[in-house]
Amino acid sequence: MMKKLFFLRILAASFFLLSIDEASAVTLEFVGPCSRQPLLSENIDFPLAKNVGELTVSILDLHRIPYRGSPGGIAEAFGAPSGLDANVVISDEEMLSYGWCFSVDGVAPDVYPDQIPLISKIRKIEWFYAYSHYVRGEWVVQCVHAWKRPHPESGCR
Repeated sequence: MMKKLFFLRILAASFFLLSIDEASAVTLEFVGPCSRQPLLSENIDFPLAKNVGELTVSILDLHRIPYRGSPGGIAEAFGAPSGLDANVVISDEEMLSYGWCFSVDGVAPDVYPDQIPLISKIRKIEWFYAYSHYVRGEWVVQCVHAWKRPHPESGCR
C-alpha cells in the first residue's frame, strides 16, 4: 500500500512539473489602424499551439479572417494597407512604414512569433497595426500603434 501511495505521489508531482511549462489560458487580440478597440479578442483555454505564431494563424483561420502570413509573421490582415502601399513618403529623407507588430504581455520581443513558445506565464498576446518612422537613414521609432497616427489610406476618420 505504501509503495502505491508513493508511486501515485511521484506520478502526480511529475505531471505537475510537466504541465507548468504548457500554456493554460491566454488572450489573443488584434488592434487595427483606427482605434484602441480590438478588431478581434479571443480568450483561449489550454491552447494546443506550440508557439505564438501557430496560435495566431490558427485563430485567424478559425474566424476565417483573410490574411497573408505564416507562424513567422503577419504581413496583411483585416484589410489594412500592406506592402508598398503601407509606406508613406514624407520627404526624400523621411517616411512612415506601416505593418503588423505584436507584443507578449505588453513587451514587443526581438524575435519572430514562431520562436516564442506558449508557456503558462503568457497571459496576453496583442497584434497591432503600427508604424515605424524612418529619418535620414535611421529608424527612429518602431512599432508605434497606428491609431496614434493613422495611415492616410486606412479609412480612419
